[in-house]
Amino acid sequence: MYTIDQDIANQIAQSQTMKYIEMEKLFKMDEEEADNYEMDLRKAVELQSDNTVARAVVAFLPLFLESWAITNYINQTKTMGLRAMMPEILTAEKAALMAQKDNISMADNQITKTAQIIREYQERFSKEQNKD
Repeated sequence: MYTIDQDIANQIAQSQTMKYIEMEKLFKMDEEEADNYEMDLRKAVELQSDNTVARAVVAFLPLFLESWAITNYINQTKTMGLRAMMPEILTAEKAALMAQKDNISMADNQITKTAQIIREYQERFSKEQNKD
């Protein structure tokens, strides 16, 4: 499973313009806070689906939503090795396919559900941006 090291996430949040306030908060959290956030997110997603989909959403949602900030950080710091840990994901469908690559036992309906839930969170976070 792909994960963003929390120290790297902090550096990304400090040095890049983040697209989503919710992700900026997550990236700025310490390790314990981020673990708790991810656990809460997994529980929320499990209400809509199963554990496999929830794990995929938790792993790939930040990579998808903040792909631009991550790519910018990697390019600016010239740390191309980070790309293996944080692949560029430009669509919810690619996020779901990356999750399947990580877990080849994912069924087609789980892949579809993963993409759907990621798009739903993207829409929700976008709406929250516009409330300010």
